[in-house]
Amino acid sequence: MNKYELVANKILKECESQLGHDIVINHWKSNRPFSGRADCETYILTVPQPKSDISLNTFLHELGHLFYQIKPSCLNEYMACNFALDKMRENGIAISHKVKHHHNWYIAYSLAQALNRKIKMIPLELKPFRKFISTRRVHYINGEGKTWISNQSFADSSKC
Repeated sequence: MNKYELVANKILKECESQLGHDIVINHWKSNRPFSGRADCETYILTVPQPKSDISLNTFLHELGHLFYQIKPSCLNEYMACNFALDKMRENGIAISHKVKHHHNWYIAYSLAQALNRKIKMIPLELKPFRKFISTRRVHYINGEGKTWISNQSFADSSKC
């Protein structure tokens, strides 16, 4: 077991005791480190095996969804992302530029989706991510229900 798997197992046990429920890892996905899913009703996670800081972050993000089930969904994603980053810091895992970059991109993407769905008010926590929409890599087309990603670089994500 590598250090990321050890940290993941430790945090998983802590979360099970906090939630008072067994958490089931349904399937360790190995080929997609940024992809995961949490079923908050059955406590089943479909996550990548934590072999790097990126896959550990995805694992912890999905675990965070078991703690935060709030509306709007962009705020829920923000809370799950911060849960993952906080748990990594607490356990001494360095957060790489790639993980920070993905965090900023993902929150901006979630916010763009919410704007596309005509969210009535942007939560205060997400206002700093507004600057990444339309001027960078994440775009939304108001009213058409599509959120897309351009080929432009997502620079300046570390400034958020």
